[in-house]
Amino acid sequence: MSISRRFGIQATVVFVPILMLFCWLFAHEWSAYTKADEALDSFQSFRLTLLAMEKVSA
Repeated sequence: MSISRRFGIQATVVFVPILMLFCWLFAHEWSAYTKADEALDSFQSFRLTLLAMEKVSA
């Protein structure tokens, strides 16, 4: 087996798990971002409801 082929196999063995971890991290962060965005929308509607209740009771 040539040295360049062996180096290619070793590089693949090293970089594939790193790439898999990077993809998992990206998916996890994207999920957290979308959940935070949805929570912000919910909070905005809750805030508007409280403002409307304040105006009605005033």
